[in-house]
Formats: sequence, structure tokens, C-alpha cells
Amino acid sequence: MKPALLLLCALTAPAACLVEGRVLDAETGKPLPKTQVFAKPGPLKLSILHLTDDSGAFCFERLDAGAYQLAFHRTGYLDSLYGARPGADQGIVLVVDGPAAVPPVTVKMLRSAEIGGTLLEAGGEPLEGASLQLLRKVWDGGWNSDVVGDATTDDRGVFRFGRLAPGNYYVCAVPSQGPGMTTYYSRSFTFARATPIAVKPGDSIDNLAMTLNPWMPRHLSGRLAEALRPESASIILQPMGGRTHYAAEIPPDGSFSVDAPPGKYRLRFRGVPAAPPLEIDLTDGDITGLVVEPQRAFDLAISATLDGQPAPGQLALMVREVESGAVLTAHEHLNQGFRFPAVPAGLYRIEAGDQGAYVKNLIVDGKPRRDSLLDLRSAAPASIEVVMSRDVARVTGRLENSQTSLAVTVVRVDQEKSRTEALGGTTPADHTGQFKMDSLAPGRYRFFAIEGLDPDLWGSPELAAALAAKSVAVELRAGESRQLTLPVISAEEWTVGLRKSGM
Repeated sequence: MKPALLLLCALTAPAACLVEGRVLDAETGKPLPKTQVFAKPGPLKLSILHLTDDSGAFCFERLDAGAYQLAFHRTGYLDSLYGARPGADQGIVLVVDGPAAVPPVTVKMLRSAEIGGTLLEAGGEPLEGASLQLLRKVWDGGWNSDVVGDATTDDRGVFRFGRLAPGNYYVCAVPSQGPGMTTYYSRSFTFARATPIAVKPGDSIDNLAMTLNPWMPRHLSGRLAEALRPESASIILQPMGGRTHYAAEIPPDGSFSVDAPPGKYRLRFRGVPAAPPLEIDLTDGDITGLVVEPQRAFDLAISATLDGQPAPGQLALMVREVESGAVLTAHEHLNQGFRFPAVPAGLYRIEAGDQGAYVKNLIVDGKPRRDSLLDLRSAAPASIEVVMSRDVARVTGRLENSQTSLAVTVVRVDQEKSRTEALGGTTPADHTGQFKMDSLAPGRYRFFAIEGLDPDLWGSPELAAALAAKSVAVELRAGESRQLTLPVISAEEWTVGLRKSGM
């Protein structure tokens, strides 16, 4: 071949793809042509758009070196982020380094779903202008509800929630006029007894029939002990897992009375700091004559040292109630210490709120303790000193299998602190399967690598136990660096674990 012809071939050869892949329908496996594909660089930079061809393929020939996420949009489908579970905004980050190509990716898009129906009054007539909420179950110290959509009925009583990812949903309705009662599908007054609506990709559920139930109110009445009676206060009932509140003002004599639908509630008092939170069960009848006594509380002044020196002012300290996991932060930083006002009686663990430091032990009334537990169940000590250190541990590692279709998140669980919740932290594994966690206090941990983790669903001890067979337990010493290899808990195994734990 002549040299001139060689030069022509070189000039007309297609450019190599820095990022390429295919977009397919998740159910049928068929290619999705004309799908919009966005290469999204860091903040304050413009995304780059390409369209897939007839085979569903795309190719980015020119990209500046840096980190990118791939986003996909197509009418009738859920917007997708490469490596993210449906509806999530945390995917796999692709690192483009000059001329080095990223391995081809495959993206499977899900058709969006919808839920709709008709809302009726108790007499069977369509209800216009009523507000409805679409809920899903999340972990928040227990399985509670989270609002993911809102709708209003039209003049026919019809409502619709669109562009839904697959999963279980719940619908509740509150009329815009009349008594403030909430009805969950189907015909329940509480989220705990609501009927889940299972949605699959592409589902169009448009035949829900909801009727607002008439209800006989349950009655709660009682009084505040004399020591608790402020000039202005109110009582608040919040359903377990629900969002609607039932409230009433408390007169100067401390008596209170409130009506609510049958169910279980958290009872709290606004304007009465010393009143303890209570759990109230109105499922099967009224509660009358309840007397609320003051909760014992203590003002704590805690001094702190860091590696033998007075703790700096920017250092944070907190106390965690062992049984409930509730956290209190310092009200103000004092000279070489912290002040925690009105800490309720109980058993607490003192923790560093900063990365890079941990609590080694306590000195209580001049006597060193081997742990960070502070016992306030009967009285408060005269002096509390917190001994802190920056001699933290570190963990680095890799995944046994980095070829996953969804992003993998590494989760650590502190086995000392996790009583009622699986407490710890998370970090993403990169696209090569590498991860690291710095600034860990010495202690016993369990590490999980979860594909498609939904952080809103993490926290149940039962869920951690259901996934424990594919986790790694580690005990870390002060200043230790450890390397781990973690098996990946697949998205399917994550889903099975959720079902076992009551999700």
C-alpha cells in the first residue's frame, strides 16, 4: 500500500471510546435506542450528552481526565445512574485518566410504574380535594414511614402517583376538611396495620378503592405532677411510624385530655423539658388518670484531655444513651471541658464526635475506669474526666468480586455500641473494588460489603444478623492498620435479608 493511502486510513479511523457501553431494557434485554446518556463530571461543570444508537450503544470519545457518573434518561423509564439502585443518587464513579479507556459498561433500565385509584367518603361518595401521601417503610430506630409522594383527589375522587421504582408502598389519606383523621390503605388507622402495595417494573395499578373510615375516638387523659406545671404547655400524640400529630393545650392546673384514633403512640410534652417521653397504647381502649412524674435529670460538667493535653476547643464530645441510642451533644464548650445540661437518668456511653480521636476511658470521681460507660441511673458523680487519644486504627481492603452491576458500600458495625441499632459508618468501594476507613476507635467491629445498599433501610439489628454470614468480624487495637478482603452481599441477598428482618 502506498504511504499516502496509509495516511488517509489513519485520518478516517474512528476515535477510541474513553467510556462506552450499552443500554438495555432490564426485563426483556432488548436494546434501547435514542436513550439520553449524560457523562456528569464534578460540581460546577457541564454534563456531556450522547444518544444511544439502534443497538443501544453509546461512546464518549473525548473526555477530560477526571471522575464521572453516567446518567440515563428515556421516556417511560426510570431515570438511572450507572451502578445505583432504582431511584438512588449514588452510583459507581468512573475515573477517566487521559487516554486510558474504562471497561465497557452495561446499563439495564426499568420501566416506571404508577399507583392510582379512587378515594371515597364513608357513605360511598367520591371525595374531592383530599390530600394523599405515598409512603415507604424506612428504619428510624424502628420500622417507620417516610413520605415519597403527594397527591390530591380531583372532582371524581381520583388520585395518581407516577414514576415509581419497584418496591412496596403504602397510601394514606387525610381529608382537607372535617376531623383530622388519617386512613391507610386499606381501611387502617395506623401505619403498622396498613396494607403494602407491591409494585413491579412497568406496573399500572389504577384500581385502588380507598374509603375514609368513620372512627370512634380513643380518649387519653391525666395530669402533670405539680413540679412539672409550666405557664404554657401542650400534649402531643404521634402515631408509631406515622406522621400525623394529635395535640391539645394543657391548662395551668396541669390536666390534659386528647382524642385520637385507635393505635400506638409516642406521648411527649412541649414546654415541659423534665417530662419523660412515654409510649401509649390506645388500640383497645381509653387511658384515663395517667399521672406524669418528673424525669430525673443531671447537669454534667465534663473535663477532657487529648493525648495528655487539655482538649482543644474545636473538639466535639457527645453522650449516647445505651438502650435507646439517643445522642446528646455538649451545650457549650467550657475551659478544658464541656457542659451537658438536664441529662435524663440512665446509662450512657461517652463518645468523641470528631473523626481522628476516640475516648480511651473515663476518670470518675478520681477513679480510672476501663471503659467509656457513665452510670447516671441513680446519681451523678462529682467529677468526670474523659481521656481521649488520636492513636486511631485504620482499615483498607478490597472486594472478593468487584464485577457488580450496582455500587457496593462497605458498612461497619461497632459491636460494643450496637444494642438497639446497628451503629457504625459507611464508605463506598471504588470501581476497582478498593475501599478504606480511617479514624476508627479500637474495638470489635463487623464489616459488610453490600451491593445496592439503601441507607434508609439500614440499622435494624435483625437485618445485620440476617447478613452476618457474609460479613467479616475484626478486633482492632490502637494505632493498628488492617487489610481486609470482603465477600459481596448481592442485591438479591440484601432483599432477602430485609424480608427476614421485617421490612
